[in-house]
Amino acid sequence: VAKRFGKQGFSAGMSIDAALDVIEATPVRQLDPHLIPQVDLVYRGGASLVEFIGRVERLAEDINVVENRAGISLNLPHLNRAAGGGVERAREVLAEAARVRLQRIYQRDFERFAYEP
Repeated sequence: VAKRFGKQGFSAGMSIDAALDVIEATPVRQLDPHLIPQVDLVYRGGASLVEFIGRVERLAEDINVVENRAGISLNLPHLNRAAGGGVERAREVLAEAARVRLQRIYQRDFERFAYEP
């Protein structure tokens, strides 16, 4: 576990329920940026702080959008490819109670970015 996460109460091997307990007990402003609701990173007072919001689910397409807008070629290699199956796999392994908690914690993200629960 990275030191910054250890300082927030996370530990190696902790259950998803224990991790969600830490997230729920920690004020959003004190959470690591990887854990805060994304709407808190890209919106202030309802206004977007960015010109474009890409999605991991369609990363190749969205990189093309950025390249076209910027007039550059990024040639990004695909490193650290996960073999875990993504969202579908997460739905299989997460207990219903954990999925409900995640949806509650990140409700504004689900709504703003039209994610499917």
